[in-house]
Amino acid sequence: MADVVFDAVTASAAGELDDVLLSLHRFGAEHPGVQDILDMERLKTATYSFEAPLRAGALLAGAPADVAERLAQAGAMLGVGYQVVDDVLGTFGDPGLTGKSVDADLRSGKATVLTAHGMGVPTVRRVLRDLAAERTTVHHAREALTASGAKDVAVELATDLVDRARTTLDELPLPAAQRDQLVALCHHVLNRHS
Repeated sequence: MADVVFDAVTASAAGELDDVLLSLHRFGAEHPGVQDILDMERLKTATYSFEAPLRAGALLAGAPADVAERLAQAGAMLGVGYQVVDDVLGTFGDPGLTGKSVDADLRSGKATVLTAHGMGVPTVRRVLRDLAAERTTVHHAREALTASGAKDVAVELATDLVDRARTTLDELPLPAAQRDQLVALCHHVLNRHS
């Protein structure tokens, strides 16, 4: 069990470092792509919040190693989906519900699926670079991302990740009560507002 915790701590630390390093590009030519961001989000968030707890819980409950591994895989997908939704809320959410600013991620140049999509659209890339140079507002950047479909792309990606996690969970021999809890968790990941 100690190896599960050690691996989670190590991966999370690596993910935090990746998050900082990826954001150093602040909408420049080397802005990371979607897959780079998803890989970072798996390490940074999914590992400690979903993947490792599901693996550890299964092993502590006496589940076979292959079931624990499949639960961990579902957890990884759920965790990345959770973080993608969190990034959407960090840009488009209601601060009264989320408790955080919808300006901070864009102002700091945080690398998200939203910004990766936006950097692939020349007009949005220009706006994001203007934001980094303080020649435009966060409001204008948010409008440009919306017009490019970035929010829809991110929500679709999160939905796909959660659907894949749900498919994995459906294939596992889980007790009804645990299955119901995991199904509720899948629903929560996609439908939360805070």
